[in-house]
Order: sequence, then structure tokens, then C-alpha cells
Amino acid sequence: MFTLDDGMRVTEAEIDWCMETYEQLKKLG
Repeated sequence: MFTLDDGMRVTEAEIDWCMETYEQLKKLG
């Protein structure tokens, strides 16, 4: 669902946002 380029640095905040969004999608699904 979420794809990250190998060269792209992801901040901790972005990871938290992705995880939170993923949890919300699981609940909806």
C-alpha cells in the first residue's frame, strides 16, 4: 500500500502517520 523509494529518508512522524492511517483502513475494511 505504502511504497518508499530506497533513497528517500522517512521521518518518524511520517512513519507514525502511515501506521495510524493503516490501522484506520483496517478498521474500515
